[in-house]
Amino acid sequence: MTRARETLCLFDRQDTPNIHTKLLKGDFLVDREPPPAHSTNEKILRRRYGILGMEDLFLDYAAHLPPNDPMHARLASLKPGDPLRAAAKGDHIELHDAGGRIVARLSRSACETWKGRLPAIERITVLAMVQRLREDCDGEYKQRCRCDQWEIPLAEIAYLAG
Repeated sequence: MTRARETLCLFDRQDTPNIHTKLLKGDFLVDREPPPAHSTNEKILRRRYGILGMEDLFLDYAAHLPPNDPMHARLASLKPGDPLRAAAKGDHIELHDAGGRIVARLSRSACETWKGRLPAIERITVLAMVQRLREDCDGEYKQRCRCDQWEIPLAEIAYLAG
């Protein structure tokens, strides 16, 4: 555990307990119920997981809105474990909260990756919220910012391969 640079995954299985997981508490933990032992159907075997990270999001999307825009309140209310949903809108793919309201938009490259695969997405779950500052932006992007800080949701995406 001392060599983890960015992330650390610890597993605790019913048949093989992990003594370290009992010592950890907090909203950074993701706990999942395993599928029933007898269910090895095709859907479970095809399930894959990925991360929608900083490179997958239009980082300054919320920055183009004034600080009092309701989107900033929606972003502030998101927490790890909250569900999101991907929705196509024109040439873009948006991420919506449980209420169906936009909280982020995918980058151009991520839209290319996911545009034909939206039906394969089973779930999207917030992993963390990242705060971005106007100072993080370069040149013309900095000038377009209408607020000094905003948040971005990083998420896990579960989808069916093939």
